Amino acid sequence: MAMDGDETPATQSPVCYRHSDRATRLACSECGKPICADCSHDSAVGQRCHECARPKGRNRIVDARRTTGALAGFTNAPVSLGILILTIGVFLAGLVSIDFREWLTENLASFNLLIADGEYWRLVSSALVHSYFGTWLLLHIGFNMYFLYRLGPALERQVGSAAFLALYLATDATASLAGYLLGDAFFASIGASGAIFGLVGVWIYALYKSGNRVARALAKEQLTWLVLIGIVLPFAASGLNISWQGHLGGLLGGFLIGWGWGETAPRSTRPKVVRTIVASAVLVAVFAVVAVLPTPFPLP
Repeated sequence: MAMDGDETPATQSPVCYRHSDRATRLACSECGKPICADCSHDSAVGQRCHECARPKGRNRIVDARRTTGALAGFTNAPVSLGILILTIGVFLAGLVSIDFREWLTENLASFNLLIADGEYWRLVSSALVHSYFGTWLLLHIGFNMYFLYRLGPALERQVGSAAFLALYLATDATASLAGYLLGDAFFASIGASGAIFGLVGVWIYALYKSGNRVARALAKEQLTWLVLIGIVLPFAASGLNISWQGHLGGLLGGFLIGWGWGETAPRSTRPKVVRTIVASAVLVAVFAVVAVLPTPFPLP
């Protein structure tokens, strides 16, 4: 029992591991050590201490506020670069060959009737298909690839390439799932915007969870308008046939995975592996839902 006026260990506030005179409620999301605001480095999965923020190998520490900028590029982000090259390559091949373009739509688009018939690969393959018609000729793929470039590499560097790939596929699948559950039998969608909104969902969760005012301001400034465009524009410009279901499904899927990462990875000695498992579990869950649950729309 503690003496009167003393605090018990259970009630003492933790102090920064580098500044013993500073009480703090922050903790490194990687190793769990208590850190103060001056020792905190923003990352896509919360704050990190100086040691955990230091990249492995012959690199230097770069503040996460700067890694979202154009200068960061695709350095140490091979999956983001690979997705961009593959997606643009498929688009250009379809631009050259009408037969290939038709094959893409017929075999890879997320088409509810065919998904219900067992063609489950369409839940993720639709991210490779983009529009070739009218004003969407370059806007559709241009919008998606631009935001992949802006949001993807920084996130991949933070969470690991395997986890990022699992995230991209999982949020593409949650976007298709939203269209499957909220659309009719003839609902179809194409494009990577569901996965892109998945990246937005992770960033929103991570930046909000960080508790850092600068990070929250960054989230409000750079991401909120994107969410509004993705959700509101389909209703304001219905003639463009934008899938609000896919945008919403991808956003919620990304937020869910971000929450899962925040709840599990900081407690693990292998956080990148845990993040990969969490995102992969969401991907598997989407396929299980479609395969097991009754068809949510009447079949023709």
